[in-house]
Amino acid sequence: MPEGEVLLFLHRDHLNLAADGAIPDVDKDAPGSDPSGQPIRSMAILSAATLRSIRAPEAPDMVILPDLETPQVPFDDPVLNAIRPYFPDLLASEQDTLAEMFSRSARHMLAYNRRAEVIWGWLGDHINSLGIPFNALAPTTIPANGNDGGVDDLRRLASGGLVATQVKGGKTWGNTCYPAQEAKKLFSVDGGQVVARAFDQRAVLYPTLKQPIGTEGIIEDDLLVGHFLAFGKRYPGTDRLIRGKTWPAARGTSGPPAQRQNRQRDPAPLEIDRRFYITGLDVIVLDDPEYRDRGVRVDLSTASNQPKRLLSEAGLLSKTSYDVPAPARSPKW
Repeated sequence: MPEGEVLLFLHRDHLNLAADGAIPDVDKDAPGSDPSGQPIRSMAILSAATLRSIRAPEAPDMVILPDLETPQVPFDDPVLNAIRPYFPDLLASEQDTLAEMFSRSARHMLAYNRRAEVIWGWLGDHINSLGIPFNALAPTTIPANGNDGGVDDLRRLASGGLVATQVKGGKTWGNTCYPAQEAKKLFSVDGGQVVARAFDQRAVLYPTLKQPIGTEGIIEDDLLVGHFLAFGKRYPGTDRLIRGKTWPAARGTSGPPAQRQNRQRDPAPLEIDRRFYITGLDVIVLDDPEYRDRGVRVDLSTASNQPKRLLSEAGLLSKTSYDVPAPARSPKW
């Protein structure tokens, strides 16, 4: 990124989701897959100036981040220790001075409502800039009061499919809502009732979802891949995938349509397997405090190159591309 103002630690699962609309390692029907375990998280470390440059598409001239209602908490040791297992190459424990400087200068940003959605859209656009087609579809109107039918961000893949992201944030570090409740806005989970009004709500925002595919009654909405993103939060569970089904002839009902009408057997309704992937995102903002050690003052403001130089010398940044060098990456990435 220009001037090293942002450092993205993109988990491979987020890149897989953007590239293919699927995360093979968590699909229950994929060989060797493991659908349980803590959901993966990507991380964005950015300067306060970069944060202020982010805009909502509907208000390109308005600074929406940071805001008085956007909580930021010190990136203290408990938070650092909680995140370090997910990013083993970030600030290793033996790098005490660097870790202390980072923790003193950084703030863990929490966001909710529209601000959280804008941050995810901003990150999605940067995935797109990596050469992976992950193009956002603009809604026809701006949703209000949560009337989005479970779609906070809709993106078209190179394959032609669609991925719908439901972003959930909050004001405190802790649990967020349960993804299974959000999945029921998209399809039937364990035979449970679908939130019938959700389809009409998102079809108003994204009319393309009503477009037919083939001749069997399938529409774009029936093949929509779901994605639950916990923004700055920990999801209170270990499932990374929620499975369900859609029957195109029975949208909004709790199960497949009846097999008999007028005493005649109808053709079996088409049954479509659906997926709702669960991931997370952490945003760390480099603020402008000072660090003093043995009488030496280090300026950690966004105008200083010192943090960037220290991160580079620690092997966390390439001096030319500001990316994690390949030898430093964990094999799990």
